[in-house]
Amino acid sequence: MNSLLNRRLIAPLLVIGIILSKPHTGASQEKKLSHQALALQAFEVLEKNCASCHGVTRVSGTLDIREPKTLFSQGKNPYIVSGNPENSYLWQRINNGDMPPDRQLNSSDKDLLKAWISEGTPLPPIQREHTQRPYVSIANVLDAIRTHQLDADADDRPFLRYFTFDHLHNDTNIDNDRLSRIRAGLSKVLNSMHWKANIVRPRQVDRLGTVFSIDIRDLDWDRKGAEKEDRWNEMMKRYPYGLAHTDANDPKIEKMDNEIFKLAGSLPAIMRADWFVARATRPPLYELVLRLPNTASELENKLGLDVNDNLARSRAARAGFSKSFVSSQNRLVERHDALYGAYWKSYDFRKGSTKGDLFQFPLGPDPGPGDAAIFKDFAFRHDGGEMIFHLPNGLQAYFLSDGKGKFIDKGPADVVSDPNQRSGTAEIVNGLSCMCCHNKGLIDSVRDDVRKGTAVSGEALSRVRKLYPSRERMQRLIEEDNERYGAALAKAIQPFLADSDRSKPADTVSEPVNEILVKQYNPDVSLNTAALELGVSAEQLKAAIAKSESLRELGLRILTTGGGIKRDLWDNGDRLSFTDPDGHSLFHKTARALGLGNRRVVGR
Repeated sequence: MNSLLNRRLIAPLLVIGIILSKPHTGASQEKKLSHQALALQAFEVLEKNCASCHGVTRVSGTLDIREPKTLFSQGKNPYIVSGNPENSYLWQRINNGDMPPDRQLNSSDKDLLKAWISEGTPLPPIQREHTQRPYVSIANVLDAIRTHQLDADADDRPFLRYFTFDHLHNDTNIDNDRLSRIRAGLSKVLNSMHWKANIVRPRQVDRLGTVFSIDIRDLDWDRKGAEKEDRWNEMMKRYPYGLAHTDANDPKIEKMDNEIFKLAGSLPAIMRADWFVARATRPPLYELVLRLPNTASELENKLGLDVNDNLARSRAARAGFSKSFVSSQNRLVERHDALYGAYWKSYDFRKGSTKGDLFQFPLGPDPGPGDAAIFKDFAFRHDGGEMIFHLPNGLQAYFLSDGKGKFIDKGPADVVSDPNQRSGTAEIVNGLSCMCCHNKGLIDSVRDDVRKGTAVSGEALSRVRKLYPSRERMQRLIEEDNERYGAALAKAIQPFLADSDRSKPADTVSEPVNEILVKQYNPDVSLNTAALELGVSAEQLKAAIAKSESLRELGLRILTTGGGIKRDLWDNGDRLSFTDPDGHSLFHKTARALGLGNRRVVGR
């Protein structure tokens, strides 16, 4: 059964008795089985074609296929009227070719969905997976890390670092399949943030998979360069969850914590995996850890290519289109061969841009007054761009720039935006937004409009035809680049996936970074979430808030009334410098008030 159907979120539908619980025999049993088989296949189609906009990545409108009850919501246009496809809004949009927005369902899938609705829209049986995993305490985590350090060669210990999942493992709302995808997300991000040729998988440290280790030398993260700190310590300066368990309630925990710190060379060695995936993939850490340069031209030099020379020699491939998922204006994408595979860059435009109409200005780009440009009279002038390029291991990295090629940490709102709000807002931030959007590699629905629609003629038209290839050739280039990315992604994530996901192509698995961002990290911090992250029970935390004036002064009373705290407030986002002793997050202040320890200051 596919992973989506195993999710506990479907359970509310069972309450209304759609799935029969009494035993059947004979013809009625055959009917039930055929209905169940039809339902399973129908939900396979919905997950494959609709989940990215209606549940897995985001929830568009009121339809969420993780919550089948939303299929039957009452209103002016109900998504499904059981037994009546023609009056079902979902079927109408699919049958008209309006949905999915980037393609049409094949005839067999459409026939299947129509038959499913006509048969009364049966729902699949839920085979609940028992998620009663053993509880993992802070002491368990520290003991596993200390044991791993002691078993390692003494020369290696200063380079060993640890990612933890214990609070996610202890969350009974997360089933085993999803927990596996979250672990896979760690491996994907790790391998998207280094320049080594190999896929470097984190190694499981404990039996239950709540602690994973890396040797930072395998990623070249130990190299300090001009920043005077290795990559791990640069992240640790901004890490809001690190605790030194001094003066902790449990002296055994304090002792193990001190020993781990000393074995690591008096450096903080432990980081939560979900924070790393959610925060290190965005500015300022993404470009710092990946050591991205300040300009697109410097990046291109690093990748061994000369864009202007390629354009002059017609050694690039372009596609221009009037509509884009992320831009309200026309957009141009351009591919170059690069040192480690492909280098793609987009040219994006503000509304009303003087030379932003690609049909009139398909060549260039025009760098501005006084500078040379190819066919300057027909050269566009862009306002921003996104670069996607292969790393040596085959995965992708990203770079956003302004119109002059200077690095920017987020795209201008009047040029590009992310309707999925993967960064927590509609802003497209470098790294994270791109990584989630391009989870399958390059978007494979690129359709050039310029080659046939351009207004230029003569020699300029000849150059357009050289730079803007046929759709078939551009599609082949995209497929080749995606094969490279898909092979690397499979090596990075498949060993961590559950059997139900491991059998699928890696680029069809529910995006593992989104599993952490959208479902776990971005939502408000509830009483249960706060307790899990602090390593106490929800009942203990609630009682402590009721008794402690200092906790209430921190604004935690809202947790006891069913409310939540914004994640940015809980961890202070990127607003505080964690190099000074007073740079405490709300998490740190809460932990200190509970007697769990104090913030670990980098360099101390």
